[in-house]
Amino acid sequence: MSTSTYQEFLKQLEKNKLSSFYLLLGSDKSLISEGINKLKEYLFLNLNLTSFNINYFGEESKSLSEIINVCETFPFASSKRLVIIEDILIFSQKEQEELSKYLEKIPVYLHLVLSAHNLKSSHFIYKLAQKNNSLFCFYPLSFFQMADYIKKFSFKNGLIFTPQATTYLIETLGQDLVFLKKELEKYLLYFDKNKEVDKDDLALIISRPSYQEEIFNFLAALGVRNLKDSIYFFKRLMNKGEPVVKIFFMITKHLRLLYQLKSLDLENSAPFDILKRLNLRSVKQASSLLSQSKNYSQLELKNLYKKLVEIDCQLKTQSQNHSSVIMEIFIVDLCQN
Repeated sequence: MSTSTYQEFLKQLEKNKLSSFYLLLGSDKSLISEGINKLKEYLFLNLNLTSFNINYFGEESKSLSEIINVCETFPFASSKRLVIIEDILIFSQKEQEELSKYLEKIPVYLHLVLSAHNLKSSHFIYKLAQKNNSLFCFYPLSFFQMADYIKKFSFKNGLIFTPQATTYLIETLGQDLVFLKKELEKYLLYFDKNKEVDKDDLALIISRPSYQEEIFNFLAALGVRNLKDSIYFFKRLMNKGEPVVKIFFMITKHLRLLYQLKSLDLENSAPFDILKRLNLRSVKQASSLLSQSKNYSQLELKNLYKKLVEIDCQLKTQSQNHSSVIMEIFIVDLCQN
């Protein structure tokens, strides 16, 4: 049985086919966030009461037993409760097995959303979600899907974008659906209803994703070995004028962190000891890196780091015109290894 996409997730909601739990996979957090917002709209008619009946648990969350206690709490003035767990890989193997058992006896009022960057198809929660038809892989939207989203938003709100304006929006904002949605909502305040908006109108007021967001998205895609996203964000960085040498340095630093973290984790080092020894900013950053490191064996990370030495020599000896090709080949090798 194949996995389903974001578009199929929306179609399931439109048909009012709601599952007791969902497993949402992918590195595109903006798309997952948008999908969860759509689920909220279908679950709760009275959005004023959602704060009482929606619980979100991020990477610095409570223990699984405490989360399950929240799940067991009856909803207030509603027939539904929604609980969202950002990354199930922060739980221990034992807790993941406990969560899997809980998924088979979820209360009728509860809808549980689990997400992760990536999960092996052999994982018991993956198999259970697939059997339940509630497994969805949220791949970044294509150019035409983004254009279709802009078209539907425009029609609903009385905006008219020229084809050139639509293309400019997508090329400038990339595939971040949440960022795009906020930008479109901003335009409702700028432009009169049914006024045609062209590229020049947008160029004066358009916001752009920050450099740090671009870097984070690129490294997160590499961390989960997502080839499509990694190449996309690499090319975006190149188009923004980032030197290949600088991108190479960021990859090297990131893989070194993953290798060090993997080694410390295998030594069963305490979380705060890991933070101190690797000079990480927060438990959340450590959790994210640890989750990514699970996609590599220690030997793979060691060999990739050796490969970086070869890449460094190539970048210093080859023509500058070949440098982006060298890096792109390395990214393909890294993701497909």
